[in-house]
Amino acid sequence: MQGGCVHQSRYVLWLFYGKGGITMLNCCARFCSFLRGLLGRFTLRIAALLIIAVAGIVAIVVLKTEAEKTRYAITYLPGGGRLGDKIVTYLKAKYLAQKYNVPLIFFPLNYTHQFAMSTLEPKKQKFDEVSADRVIQIYSDTDLAFLLKKKFPGAKKILFLCGYNTSLQAGKDFGEGLEIINLYTVQNKQFGDNVKRMLTPTRTVTIPELPKDRITVAVHIRKGGGYDAPLKAQQYFNVGLPVTYSIIDVRKDTIANFPTFNMATTPYTDFPEALKWTVEHAFTEKVPPEQFYVDQIKKLSEMLGDAPLYVHIFTDDKAPLELLARIQAHVNKSNIAFGTRKTENVHNVNIVDDMYAMSKFDCLIRSWSYFSWVSQIMGDHKIVIYPGQGHVYWINKEILFVDNVKVFLREPRTDDPRWELFKHVQWPKTNTVEARKIAVEEPVDIVPQLFEAVEHNDLVALKALLQQGYDIHIRGFRNNTLLHTAAENGYEAMVLFLLQKGIPVNEANACNETPLYLAVLNKHKGVVKILMEHGADDAVQNINRNNAVDVVVKRFGASLPYKEIAALLRATPTPEI
Repeated sequence: MQGGCVHQSRYVLWLFYGKGGITMLNCCARFCSFLRGLLGRFTLRIAALLIIAVAGIVAIVVLKTEAEKTRYAITYLPGGGRLGDKIVTYLKAKYLAQKYNVPLIFFPLNYTHQFAMSTLEPKKQKFDEVSADRVIQIYSDTDLAFLLKKKFPGAKKILFLCGYNTSLQAGKDFGEGLEIINLYTVQNKQFGDNVKRMLTPTRTVTIPELPKDRITVAVHIRKGGGYDAPLKAQQYFNVGLPVTYSIIDVRKDTIANFPTFNMATTPYTDFPEALKWTVEHAFTEKVPPEQFYVDQIKKLSEMLGDAPLYVHIFTDDKAPLELLARIQAHVNKSNIAFGTRKTENVHNVNIVDDMYAMSKFDCLIRSWSYFSWVSQIMGDHKIVIYPGQGHVYWINKEILFVDNVKVFLREPRTDDPRWELFKHVQWPKTNTVEARKIAVEEPVDIVPQLFEAVEHNDLVALKALLQQGYDIHIRGFRNNTLLHTAAENGYEAMVLFLLQKGIPVNEANACNETPLYLAVLNKHKGVVKILMEHGADDAVQNINRNNAVDVVVKRFGASLPYKEIAALLRATPTPEI
């Protein structure tokens, strides 16, 4: 009988706890042997049965707790139409997934089939957008940090959406915060190696033949004329204004903050409407003039002690040899050899080849283009030079001037295969100026009683609070209205009540999301129908430039709940470039 009880205990514990349960049983068996000598066989049988009962109760509690635990995952929305935009959105989500230990749900975007991520990222997921109880778009790292601590009544599966404009660093906009990923891929080798594997092209790409006896420098010069309007700024000038250099030392995890130079410039608002949305006027950091590249090639040569350099120009200019001749003539240094692709320089040809090829150089001089930023992530450059974001200014509507330049340093170690070429370099020091650790500040959210009533779908409590004089137009997290909260949760009666009380149907929050956008995102067909009947505008774009139709067409179009919602909407998707 004793052997039978022990065998039953072994089976039950193995069933619920696996190998750990067997270890537990061995301890219990020793305890039973002690009891046997002390109390006899009958008591031992009772003890064995008690072990089975206790194990069963513990297993039920564990399984119930696991079932009630909120599960999280993160995925991403399409961002922009170009290769760099797509990969940036994917990498932001991947970084946040790693940082907060949240599973990443991968899905293909335009161009991603050309990279290993299309086959290496896990395909099997515990849940997706269809089975998720709540879908929430995040606009910053601090958003996610806060939401992971927040309780969601009745929701056990939370899916976060990372967008093209999601900011990764407190106090920085969505572009400049990308330096966090640069630092993280260097400091976290496992993550960095994984990213490089995912960004490996799936086909053989063309890489320029690189000299082994020279430090190699890739220079990415974006000229426009394809997707972008042709450039009109003056390309060469001598304005006699100072330029400051900000050093980012990835080995020390610091950012050296140099003072910036403020000068009189032409405000963007002073340009005619026809010019405001050309790439030069709306995204000045993407297209610095040729003077910038000439200056930085000279600066890099100076930093490297005028060692022998090979500089290769990557460009979309349709006349690359003429561009090369101008750059070479203005640099005019005998220690530098130059090269470029002589043919097929078009904005939509050799895209993946150039992106990957630039990652294989020792150094990189680039614009603030996501295309060349991805090359930096893919590579192991010792020095990367690029314009400081927000530091490219117009002077008299003729000259684009860069007054602050970032220098990203990764001093090679002695075991680096290229160490011999760099061992003479006097690396810039960052400890002579203020240096600070990169930190993320978490927001403090105070949820008023009105929002608690709406979140719990308690219409009686809400009416009682309003009778006490509470303001129905109160704003909460992300500047949401009560209607945002009701729509996001799918509470149809609550939505109708709030509309009747006068909350505007198209009121946007701090991320320019309307209640309709949140209802569509969370598959609440009934709420979508109510909002559309009350005049909701489904063409309003959030700060990621997505409208409600984009959600169901671009990201979730294959899912049945979203197909049914799409039939209720009227707008057309935002066109991609």
